[in-house]
Order: sequence, then structure tokens, then C-alpha cells
Amino acid sequence: MVDNRLLDYIDSTIGRGYPPARIREHLIKSGWKPAEVDAAIGIAKEEMHYSEPEPEGPVKKKGGSGKKKVAVVLVALVAVLLIVLVFILPLVFPSFSVLDLFTWGISPQPPGGGIISGHNFRGNGLLKLDILNRMEDAVEISSVSVNSGSGEGECSGYTIPTVVYPDSSKGITIDCNSLEKGPGDSYSLRVTVDYKTGSTPYRETETISGVIS
Repeated sequence: MVDNRLLDYIDSTIGRGYPPARIREHLIKSGWKPAEVDAAIGIAKEEMHYSEPEPEGPVKKKGGSGKKKVAVVLVALVAVLLIVLVFILPLVFPSFSVLDLFTWGISPQPPGGGIISGHNFRGNGLLKLDILNRMEDAVEISSVSVNSGSGEGECSGYTIPTVVYPDSSKGITIDCNSLEKGPGDSYSLRVTVDYKTGSTPYRETETISGVIS
């Protein structure tokens, strides 16, 4: 089954003018499986009635000075197009860049699953999250937010940023005394972790629940 977030992302980027081939290339580099990407692109094309632009036919040959004139015109058009793409377009539309494939919309899930591998909420109000890096490169945690979702407040008191190396885990302790819960109380918390590996950002949001020990 195709991930709806991936399908929504491809719909949006195709709608903004990005070619499917470029979207596919960068999603695969970001960690999505090629089969998932191809299936989602196929569905998006079908829903949007998308068709690849037909290649332009060859320029008819002309003899003598006419052929030279065509060549000069083509060179001039290419030069103007390069100037527009390289210098003018970034100034007019600063968000029009390949980098948008990583930072606009959803962040892709990393290969091998999420980064939150476990948690423990104790009666002293301290929530411990176990962060496990299943990726091939080091992961830098940039922010962690924890919210009860019921207006009771947010937890705080962790150290950011922190780095987790490949095939390693690290515990992050968060002060949740503001939730006014104690031993035996049940809880349901929404945890959002923002992190990146290299230049690629990721976001994992997970709901954790249980009874305070």
C-alpha cells in the first residue's frame, strides 16, 4: 500500500512544476525505497492525468546562410535561457530549487523505521526517550517536543543538539513535572523529534502511552 504522505508530496511537487524523474531521484536519495516511489509516482500521474512532454522534433536543415542564422538564433536562445535559470529565476522565485524537495512539505521517514525506540515515564516526573540510530550516518537531534495534547502543558529540560552515531542509542531525559502526574497515572504523550543526517532533515511524530511507574 502506498504511503499517503508520499503520494501527497509527489502530487504537490508535480503540481509545482517539478518533473517526476527529478522527484524520484531525490526521494530515493532521501531514503525512500525505489518501488514505493515508483508506485506513488504512477498513481499520482494517473490521478493528475499527467503525460510526459513530447520531445521537440529535429530542426529542419537549411542550406547556406539560412542554416547559419538558425544556429545563431538557437545559441542566443540557449544563452538567454541559461541566464534566466542561473541568475534571474532564483531572485524572482527564491524557493524554486532542488533543495525544496527536502525541506518543503513532509520530511521522509528514514530507512529502517523511526528513531524513537522506547520510553520510560517515572513517578518523579522524568520521561526518558531511547533514541536509536538505524541509519548509516550520524544523526543530529535538533529539537524534541513533548505535549500531552490535552492542554496540560509541554515537557522540557532536555539537552539539544545531541548526536547519535550509527548503530548506537542514546537516552534523552525530559522533565514532565508540569503535567502533574504521579505513579499509577496513565499518560498519552505526543513526541515530535526533528533531526537530520547530512543535509537531509527528518521529522518523526509518535504517540507514546502507558502507566507511570
